[in-house]
Amino acid sequence: MTRLLNLSFDGPPISQVPELDHEFRQAGVRAIALPPGKAEVHYCTEVHIADFNLNEVPMSWSVNSDRLETFMAPSDSVGWSPAKTDLRLRAKNFDWGLLLEMDPTRVEGIFADALHNHGPPTEFASYRKSPRGAILARQLIDHLRFEDPDRLFIEGMSIALWACAWQIHRPDQDRNGTTHASIDPRITRAVDYIEAHLGNDLSVAGIAAAAAMSPSWFQTAFRSVMGLPVFAYVRERRLDRARTLLADRRLSIAQIAYACGFASHSHMTRLFTARYGASPRDMR
Repeated sequence: MTRLLNLSFDGPPISQVPELDHEFRQAGVRAIALPPGKAEVHYCTEVHIADFNLNEVPMSWSVNSDRLETFMAPSDSVGWSPAKTDLRLRAKNFDWGLLLEMDPTRVEGIFADALHNHGPPTEFASYRKSPRGAILARQLIDHLRFEDPDRLFIEGMSIALWACAWQIHRPDQDRNGTTHASIDPRITRAVDYIEAHLGNDLSVAGIAAAAAMSPSWFQTAFRSVMGLPVFAYVRERRLDRARTLLADRRLSIAQIAYACGFASHSHMTRLFTARYGASPRDMR
């Protein structure tokens, strides 16, 4: 698989970030975790690239030219670059990111069921929101950072993320990444409601009401679309927000716990430590 021509960042030294890079030649997949900091990426490869961006950040980019354009990349989004694209990116990330390389000669064999008579994007596709992809990306990044490498887990997660990136950029998507034929817009409303009320005392009944669905059907539909039960999704989003807020040293950990909707400082600390392998205080 063709390597990135240039990949640099001013985050933690490589020696402090173990096992950032994994490649599986049989599946044609390579996963690269990018630490926070100023990043400059240039690639002109024979592989597809999916870039999972987990924080809202101004980004400069150019496709097949030297002229850089600047835009605001949304948090929890994914961009797509097909093989043989000359793409340059510059950004200062405040959260970890994930790049996936995918061998285009393996696409049909691995993802035949997902293609549904559509090929992968053939042109650069800018960043679109992907809440489910962001959750999977964070799980893979954390495994690369904190766990002993598990080939099956990393390969399986990389393939799932590739499918997620492709689905969000399918030709039958609108520019917000909504699949008109399969995703109930009420689930999108539910996700938006959760994001706007993470600091509140959320309930399944309340979220279902905001989505205009019955609680029982809502739980089934939400898990089918998002890949997680409602309670697990809310917990993941609260932990994600807490990790982001830890960068603001003006906020105490108790204030962050309250702002993210946790019952108490100790409750957040327990879940945070279990999720990330380090306490909130240690992550600051």
